[in-house]
Amino acid sequence: MLRLFRAVLVWLAALCVAASASDDAVRAISKLYAAVANDHASFSSAAIRARFFSKGFAAVADAIDKRELASHDAILDFDPILNTNGIEDTANLVIRRAAPDLVVATFGKGADRRSVAYRFVLEGGVWRIDDIQSVPGARGVDKWSVRTINDDDLKLRTAQH
Repeated sequence: MLRLFRAVLVWLAALCVAASASDDAVRAISKLYAAVANDHASFSSAAIRARFFSKGFAAVADAIDKRELASHDAILDFDPILNTNGIEDTANLVIRRAAPDLVVATFGKGADRRSVAYRFVLEGGVWRIDDIQSVPGARGVDKWSVRTINDDDLKLRTAQH
């Protein structure tokens, strides 16, 4: 009986840690959208990358920028933070945890309402964005991920050489 009690306590503690960590990820997205709105920052912003991205995801973003500059071809032809090609209205912003490591932000009005998903990893005790992607359930051309776009571009460039 004592063993079962300890197991339940460990399980409850793990749930509390996961919920707290996920709340930290939700707060991170709130701060990201505030930075985007206040500073007119975007995916290409070094400050955004340093503050919110995991080291691995920042390296992916930097590699995309480097290849775009070298080739003069757009790999990302949109800003994945807002899933847009221009200034986006982030009114009516709703941020929710979709999974322990996934946060979805929905914003805009009417037909222009859109959602973006952020995949997180714990790095140095802080939850950081490790991918930006379409929301779960997206299909066809509506399904995307920055990491997948990067990987597909690398495969294409390798096949061309």
